[in-house]
Amino acid sequence: MQSYLGQDYLDQPYQTYADALATNASLFFQIVCHYGETEALKYGPVRLLARAASMAIIFLKVLALQLLTVDMENCLLLLRNAGKALRSIAADRLHVFVPYADFLDAQVEAF
Repeated sequence: MQSYLGQDYLDQPYQTYADALATNASLFFQIVCHYGETEALKYGPVRLLARAASMAIIFLKVLALQLLTVDMENCLLLLRNAGKALRSIAADRLHVFVPYADFLDAQVEAF
């Protein structure tokens, strides 16, 4: 992404940092999706939700930079699948994972 002056949006060290964030967030959400499919995620601690929430927000911010080295459709698919995994482990519809999964779905759809 270039500014109106023709300068790069991110300098090389920041680009590398943003790429590393996107790669690690993708890996994190792949793990969340895997454990969601095996139903092992429901035995995880609730602090996992806080980590998933902060990682999703950081991930969406990095995706908003429109980095050329990140496949955005794959990343958004990972976020959708993570939302499904979180929704599937909720004990009922009032459980904390359901509103968070709804929030995550809304953010991905708005993206």
